[in-house]
Amino acid sequence: MALPAMEERVAHLEGRVDGFDSRFDTLEGRLDNLDRRMESLGEKVDRVREELAARIDGVREELAARIDGVREESTQRTDASRQELTVRIDSVREELIARIDALRDDVHARFDSMRAEFNARIDDLRDELGGRIDGLSGRIDGLRDELGGRIDRLDTRIQGLEVRMERNLQWTVGVNVALWGTVMVGMFFRA
Repeated sequence: MALPAMEERVAHLEGRVDGFDSRFDTLEGRLDNLDRRMESLGEKVDRVREELAARIDGVREELAARIDGVREESTQRTDASRQELTVRIDSVREELIARIDALRDDVHARFDSMRAEFNARIDDLRDELGGRIDGLSGRIDGLRDELGGRIDRLDTRIQGLEVRMERNLQWTVGVNVALWGTVMVGMFFRA
């Protein structure tokens, strides 16, 4: 293979390696985008949790205010009806607290599930991209090894050509010296 063709081939392969760099940068950008989205999702989850906590606190305060109102009303009634209302209020309170706790637990479970699913997706994407990058690295290493082998073979051929040229040059010098000697001897004897 002629040196210009080899240089053209090397330039072509360098262009392909640059293409791999571009793809790698694109993949890296996508991972950065996923990281930003993950942070954004975490912030949204935190805001929703804060909103739910505020709502739960508001409901608890509202319930506490209602309960206080009922208690105040019950103090005006007879002792028997006061006891009955207290029992009913405690029952309602426990039921509402149980509902609120169940709702809170359900919300936490859903968010944890969403976060776990999102993390699993991110991990899958990282694994996939890591595999692709490893594949590209392997291909680049293979190309590098192949180019190294070709360059070594070209060096060997060039060294062989240099040896042949040296031999041809020595032979040509030897022939020229012999011819020169013959011409000189012929001229000497003519004179």
